[in-house]
Amino acid sequence: MIVASWGCGLRAAGMEETPLHYFVIENYSEAVNVLLQAGADVNATNASLQTALMNAASLNLDKMIRKLVAHGADIHARDENGDMALHLAVELGCMRAAQALIELGASVTEKNGMGDALCDIVPAKHQAKLLQLLEDQA
Repeated sequence: MIVASWGCGLRAAGMEETPLHYFVIENYSEAVNVLLQAGADVNATNASLQTALMNAASLNLDKMIRKLVAHGADIHARDENGDMALHLAVELGCMRAAQALIELGASVTEKNGMGDALCDIVPAKHQAKLLQLLEDQA
């Protein structure tokens, strides 16, 4: 397949994202499978130091999160702002993604790059759900 010959984890000239980032953002599971099987770097970062896992977390793609972690995605990687995938999911109210990340071992005690805890960044309408997730993990 042509995308597998792009170098998988490499960016083409002028691209901020790797092919893996693009297919995760578009939620193209089969294309992600092809790239991962071809050896794509699951922890490659974009121009903002975000991984494909962080993109999946930001888009509430819980199944994609599980797939990426199963292929070695670093659940504790941080972007240029010091945020991990769990911080991004919580801040954006992506509770299915947050649940998947917590179940897969994401640290619920680490603060983001601004020094904020999860409870400080969760939108008010999702506070009860986050507190339940945290309680379930305790």
